[in-house]
Amino acid sequence: MDTPKPSTTFEKLSQIGHASMNLCNPLSEAKLGQMLRILPLQERAKVLDIGCGKGEMLIRLAERFGIDGVGVDISEAFLHEAREQARLRVPRRHIDFLLADVRQLSLTPKHFDLGMCVGATQALGSMTLTLARLKELVRPGGWILVAEGFWRRPPAPEYLEFLQCDAQIYRTHAGNVELGQQEGLTYLFGLVCEREEFDLYEGTYLFNLESYCAEHPNEPENDTMLRRIRRWHSHYLRYGRDTLGFGFYLFRTPENAPSHARP
Repeated sequence: MDTPKPSTTFEKLSQIGHASMNLCNPLSEAKLGQMLRILPLQERAKVLDIGCGKGEMLIRLAERFGIDGVGVDISEAFLHEAREQARLRVPRRHIDFLLADVRQLSLTPKHFDLGMCVGATQALGSMTLTLARLKELVRPGGWILVAEGFWRRPPAPEYLEFLQCDAQIYRTHAGNVELGQQEGLTYLFGLVCEREEFDLYEGTYLFNLESYCAEHPNEPENDTMLRRIRRWHSHYLRYGRDTLGFGFYLFRTPENAPSHARP
């Protein structure tokens, strides 16, 4: 079956830019291995991944631990790839990939052993809302893994203007940890992507788009895509590389905590 066609320029940018990547974030293979080794999962553990992208985290966990999972994303193309990879690599594991807005999705409270949201907290509106929602869905004594941006240093006004946001969109690395603690979670472990990992991610994204447009010169959206990615990469080099970080945060939910599920 053919890969679904993207419906917007942004989706097309993301699909092409991430084409050669398994993970749609700057985490290196070495650090992914560190993260997987430390996760305390048992066989048949139930795992939820919000904003799962190509499903690589769930598939790796299924390969390593034999988990069952649910992945949710709004990209039909990424989920198509996720299902194909799961069929090829973990055919005996039960992983459902759902095309849905997670805010509209009915999920069983306290059902999952691990809840993840890796670089996709915008799916629920913010890191605060994501932690609160995952706390509702993960069993007492279970685990929450969230990856989120953070400021390495105060962002330049020009960078905020380009991003069309204010400085409150992110916190510091320590601030992300404290946010989970304020939610009543126990902080267990964290990893930070270094500049070299960001360079590889951003450089690969740029390379994939430049290569695609050169190989498909008659695509009507080429000029728009090239303007966007070149402007983005210019601001990354000038501001983002030394300003924006990306961290992974592993928390444990309280044991025997009362449920505060939203009505």
